[in-house]
Amino acid sequence: MDKSDKKSYGGCLIFICIFAILAIFVRWRDDVDESKSQRYQELMDQIAKEPSAEKAIVLFNEAYENATSRNERRKARSGVIVLYEQLGNYSMAHHLLDEFIEEFESSKFTDIHRALLFVKEGKKEKAIEMLELVLNEKKDFEEPGMVACLWDSFISPDSGEKHLTHYYDYFFDYVCNMVALGYESYLITDSVERLKNKERLFLLNPQIDDVAQSYINYKTENPKSYGGFEVEKIDIMQKMHLGLWTTAVNTDNLVEDVYRMKWNFATFFLMEYDKTYGYQLTKQKMSDLLETNHTTSEKFPKFLIDAYMSLGQPENKSQMTYDDFKSFHKEGLAFLIKLTPTTLLSSESSFIKEGITDSRILLRCNDWEFSHGTNFLPDSVAKYRGMKKQLVLLSDDYKLDTISIESARLGARIEYVFVPTAIYELLLHDFSRRVGADSVSRTQGRVPVSNSFLDDLGGQ
Repeated sequence: MDKSDKKSYGGCLIFICIFAILAIFVRWRDDVDESKSQRYQELMDQIAKEPSAEKAIVLFNEAYENATSRNERRKARSGVIVLYEQLGNYSMAHHLLDEFIEEFESSKFTDIHRALLFVKEGKKEKAIEMLELVLNEKKDFEEPGMVACLWDSFISPDSGEKHLTHYYDYFFDYVCNMVALGYESYLITDSVERLKNKERLFLLNPQIDDVAQSYINYKTENPKSYGGFEVEKIDIMQKMHLGLWTTAVNTDNLVEDVYRMKWNFATFFLMEYDKTYGYQLTKQKMSDLLETNHTTSEKFPKFLIDAYMSLGQPENKSQMTYDDFKSFHKEGLAFLIKLTPTTLLSSESSFIKEGITDSRILLRCNDWEFSHGTNFLPDSVAKYRGMKKQLVLLSDDYKLDTISIESARLGARIEYVFVPTAIYELLLHDFSRRVGADSVSRTQGRVPVSNSFLDDLGGQ
């Protein structure tokens, strides 16, 4: 072997050694990440069962050290902030929120959380000032530009990730504005001033109906599109207990979830306005406000508002009288069960076979009835295995459908949707006897809300 061969051989040997070291390092890193990821999940499982806030803080801090992704670190850090808040250690909660902002981001969401800390410290004026900053920061919807279009065309042609992020940003901003308005309204003690403040709901994000319709059109034209932006954002919102947004994230239901929150808020507004000004002035006010909404929001079921606005009219689909309305609870939340046909099963959906292609509220399934106020889970369906399932469903236009399913699976996604207690009571009033309920209690099905700020999303 001559000298040139030796040099070439030596160069190859060095390259092979470097490659082997890199391969070993990558493999070692993968093993470390896998070990840390497993430990992170173990810690999160322990936290879910840990009643002591102090011990949970220790576990959250360890979970933070074992997190292998940015989202995992966000969850761990936000969990610690909430626990210090629950313990009444607001100075530490402020400090950790500063660290959260430094590591991740400052957003309307973090501003709202800061305002809530001020409220708990008794600094009401500082809280209102912070919430006003949130509400006065305007956001216009930005159409995806050329870079986003090129990215989605060549890098992620199925997901439409960059396009969807523009929509998610705008929806997230709208939700934050509604939450901020709700909390600020809660802090206003004078009923007249509080109602003036709540009325701003209908002025928030003036592009929302057009953006929502644009999103629906995009999802229709690109059925395979999906994105993960809102999962990270909304999960943190849930951790901070800024609820009434959604119990689960599904991009197909995003517009519906946004409008449910809006019309829940509007329902509370109507009830307080009626209490303050009476029926005639409330009907006129709501009539004026409803005229400002475009076709997208009109599609969302506004059961109590529609029943109120149609009182005494032949086309009224509800049996509610004004005395009934006044007897309904004006605060609190209740849950309803929503069934949405799914095409993700190996066989055709039983719902779709029966001609049901949109979401419906479940009022009855065999011996389960919504008036019982009990959960309806996949296990509930399994209980009827081998039996024909008779379902009574409520559509968005306030009509009942009865279908019969023999299949072991319903072919529908089961979701809990939170609504004002008065809507739950309206359904009890109009449908309990028609679906065969033997006994009705207005306290059943109501959801206790641990955070007093959420009792009415901003009402008294």
